[in-house]
Amino acid sequence: MKEIYLLRHAKSSWDDRSIGDFHRPLTSRGINDSLNLSKYIKNNGIYVDHIYSSPSYRTRETLDYIVDSITTSKTKITFKEGIYSCTNNYLIDLIRGCSEVDKKIMFVGHNPALHLVFEELSQSRINKYPTCSFSSFSLNTNWDKIAPEKCKLRLSVKPKDLINEN
Repeated sequence: MKEIYLLRHAKSSWDDRSIGDFHRPLTSRGINDSLNLSKYIKNNGIYVDHIYSSPSYRTRETLDYIVDSITTSKTKITFKEGIYSCTNNYLIDLIRGCSEVDKKIMFVGHNPALHLVFEELSQSRINKYPTCSFSSFSLNTNWDKIAPEKCKLRLSVKPKDLINEN
């Protein structure tokens, strides 16, 4: 069985308009949401073999807060420029190109791509995929054969779900 995890970066700041979109930092709420998610991941024994992340500052910062909870000594982390402003098709193509050695992969990125991938794989419509949303899908096929009918939604948590969790 394989698992795909999706994580949207935590809440970022628009306070300093001189900072470009790529370099925006997390807000205090974003930091708190990331820390709560990190506890949730650790408490549930979730780990991944390979993380693919946008290189933007807010995705790196979100990842910094959870990395110790979701990685092992063998976990690989790859920053891909293309994830920063990608489409859902780009992410699906990345999944299809993943190594069969990796059984659990995670993508850290942005909307609208993550929102659309979530909808595609879950075969459902959602109003929004909020910041710091974390979800997973299982599938029993090779990465290159991924299709919505082969995926099963296993987990979907939003920051508000974790307020009383930890």
